[in-house]
Amino acid sequence: MGIIKDIDETQAPLLDHLIELRKRLVRCVLALAVAFAVCLYFADDIFALLVRPLAHAFPNGDGKLIYTKLYEAFFVEVKVALFAAFLVSFPVIANQIWVFVAPGLYRSEKRALLPFLAATPVLFILGAALGIAGLIIGLKSIKGNSNMPGIIGVVLSCLILLAFLIAVAFVAAYWGI
Repeated sequence: MGIIKDIDETQAPLLDHLIELRKRLVRCVLALAVAFAVCLYFADDIFALLVRPLAHAFPNGDGKLIYTKLYEAFFVEVKVALFAAFLVSFPVIANQIWVFVAPGLYRSEKRALLPFLAATPVLFILGAALGIAGLIIGLKSIKGNSNMPGIIGVVLSCLILLAFLIAVAFVAAYWGI
C-alpha cells in the first residue's frame, strides 16, 4: 500500500477514538502550558515588542501607558504571555488536530488538504502581522485626528485586548472562516 492508509483499511471502536482524542488534547494543553511558562518568563520583552508601535504612533512622549486597576499589571503580563504562547504552540496544536483527523480521511482527501496544511502556519503568522500593522495605522490615525493637547493615556488591558482581537480577526480572514 503506502504510508498513507485508506479509511477502509483501519477501523477502531468509539472508545479507542475517545482515548486518541484525549491523548491529542493532553499534548495540546502541555504544549500550550510549556509555551506559556516560557513566554511568561519573557513577558516583559514581548510586551516591549508589542508596545513599540505605540511609541512610534505617539512620538515625543505624548502617549503614556496607564494602569487603571491595581491588579492590571499582572493580568496584562498573563494576557501577553498567553497570546504569545498560543502563537508559539500553534504548530503543535495544528499538528495534533491533523494527526487526529487524518485517519478518518480518504487518501485523496489527505492529498487535497496537504497544501492547506502546509500553508496554515504561514497564513497564521501573516494574518496576525497584518492585524498588528492595522493596529499601528489605526493608532496613528487616532493620534492624527485628535485635537487634544497634552498626554493621551492608553489603558494597557484595552490595548492588549484590541491587539489580540485584531490579530484573531485577521487570522480568521486569512483562513477564510
